[in-house]
Order: sequence, then C-alpha cells, then structure tokens
Amino acid sequence: MLNGKTVTQSGAVLNPAIAIGTNLVMLIDEGGYMFNFVWIYALFPLAGSVLAVIFHEFVFKKTQEVLNEDEDGDEQLIEK
Repeated sequence: MLNGKTVTQSGAVLNPAIAIGTNLVMLIDEGGYMFNFVWIYALFPLAGSVLAVIFHEFVFKKTQEVLNEDEDGDEQLIEK
C-alpha cells in the first residue's frame, strides 16, 4: 500500500488520505489511469456530511420535539 501497489482486487481503500497518496504514487509509476477517480474521495465525504445535516434537521430535531411534547403531556397528567 505504501509504494502504490494494490492489495485488493479493486484497489479500493477506505482511508481517503491513503487513497490519495496511493493514487499520486500510481500517477508517477503507471501513468495514473486510476487518478481519474480521485475526486470520489473528496465528493463522498462532502455528500455524507450534507446528508447528515439534512437528517439532523428534518428527522432528529422533529423526533426530539415529539418526545419533548410527550414528556410535557405526561407531566401535566401527573399534576392533575
């Protein structure tokens, strides 16, 4: 992995830093046909963070609001 040789059949790695480094070495060694796909390692984390923000805003916050309303309703029932 450190010298640009791939261990897996597809050559994919999970760590973006290692993937970019490996692609840079392959660019020097083999002409860099795999360097065409280096943009994926920047796009997918960005897309994942955008999806996380959307999930937080539209699902998590709404769930918390419903749970808090339910707790307030239970407290009012106990007081009566």
